[in-house]
Amino acid sequence: MSFAPIALEPALPTARGPLSMAVLDLLTERAPRTHLNRIEASIHDSDPYGIDVQLTLYVCYELHYRGFAGVDDGWEWNPGLLHLRAQLEDAFLSGVQRDVGEIETEAKADSEMERLSI
Repeated sequence: MSFAPIALEPALPTARGPLSMAVLDLLTERAPRTHLNRIEASIHDSDPYGIDVQLTLYVCYELHYRGFAGVDDGWEWNPGLLHLRAQLEDAFLSGVQRDVGEIETEAKADSEMERLSI
């Protein structure tokens, strides 16, 4: 009796926009790469809540967990990709801070949730 091998690493997901497409295309290449200039320009044009940015963040994070089938392990700590991830995190956090607004340091979670609830 034989068993089918268990795939521990998922396949790369399908791109959902220009940003995730550029990153997924890079991940099919051999690492390391230090400069990702062709990607950085599109971050500022992307919706920080959109599926393209969120998928790209997921892909960057997943490299630290199981990784992806066929992706060079060298991408996990690649300085260029880490820099890109930091820019995506900053864009997302800036969007949240802009939309939520300033929260007082003395604010309690209960009162903030009540204030924000409709």
